Amino acid sequence: MKKRSFSCRPVFILTLLSSLFLLSCSQTKNQPSLSNLELGFYKSDLEFIKWNLDTSFTSSILDYSTTVEKFYTDSIYITVTDSSSIPFSTKIEGKEVQSGVRHKLSPTLGENLYEIELSAKKGKSKTYQLKVTREDHSLEYVPEKIGDGMWRITDFGGFAGNEDMYLIEGKDKALLFDTGMGKGDLPGFIRTLTNLPVDIAITHGNRDHFGQVDQFKESTVYMSEKDKSRLPAEFITPKFRWVKEGDKIDIGNGRSYEILEIPGHTTGCIIFYDERNKIAVTGDGIGSGDRVHMFGSLCASVEVYIDALKKIEQIISNLDGLNLLVGHHYQEKTPLNGIAGKQLFSDMRILSEKIMSGEITGKPAKTVRNGETINLMQAYYGLAGLWYNPKRLTSQ
Repeated sequence: MKKRSFSCRPVFILTLLSSLFLLSCSQTKNQPSLSNLELGFYKSDLEFIKWNLDTSFTSSILDYSTTVEKFYTDSIYITVTDSSSIPFSTKIEGKEVQSGVRHKLSPTLGENLYEIELSAKKGKSKTYQLKVTREDHSLEYVPEKIGDGMWRITDFGGFAGNEDMYLIEGKDKALLFDTGMGKGDLPGFIRTLTNLPVDIAITHGNRDHFGQVDQFKESTVYMSEKDKSRLPAEFITPKFRWVKEGDKIDIGNGRSYEILEIPGHTTGCIIFYDERNKIAVTGDGIGSGDRVHMFGSLCASVEVYIDALKKIEQIISNLDGLNLLVGHHYQEKTPLNGIAGKQLFSDMRILSEKIMSGEITGKPAKTVRNGETINLMQAYYGLAGLWYNPKRLTSQ
């Protein structure tokens, strides 16, 4: 009888494959890796703006790129977060950095290539590369059509961190709300959007909202005289029209804007309110979805701000919603349209009242402006945020 023969080769091959698989898993597990890579910059010493990479971060992809505008990016900050269970060091441009801590870099104009090196004790390593292209877009404007004969315009190429202007056409003329602070030919750009003559409406006297008004010397400029001192004298022409609470600017086609005063961020902050179309061009008066700054020496008191908010609440009380055209659209956490647009005024009034009563005190912070250190509080309620000087709650 012939004996049956058994070969151990299949078992050996299976065992070998299993060992190789386990070895591969072990090597992958012990491979240093990042779980996240973030980039951002400080618009001011209080506001940090996160910046998106061209490709969403995935630990297995090693090469990334992004483009930034030069205006706020003399310094940028990279934050790396490690994901490995083994100890390893992380270096950016040869300098060791900590996981989750912002690391400062100073990119030059043009392409900047940064290497992020991960090294484990046993010699395993991985290198990520980040290319940051820093460009000058100060001559560029980006329009976004937001309605019939309505545009949101951002200068500096539309990069986040800057202010928004709004162009709205009427029958025989158009209104440009605020004039930004870019360096291009703004009147020339406006002519690519409308053939109508353009008048100017300034929400308040901060440079990022009136910076290019001197390019419109033939235009009528509507503004509150309470902020007149904030403008360079050479910017003011005989074409300026100083408006106050209750004045109206009618541009035809059913578009008429009532002036609502909202002293707070500046003493001359005004809102251009179109009741028929349920639109309010607000500048920085009610915030842009994040907070109102009211800690500077030229800001109004919280007490005065509350009175203005109450008046506006009464004016808009019969509306079922309100669309806000805000001064810094990039800050919006939720669209400030309809019910949310109307609710922001109520939330801001409630927040301000709670600050006055002491029910809300906010988080302490400080900023340096023109060499002066200002202590402030940062408080939030609902959709509203208020950064205020605790010594200026009342006007006395």
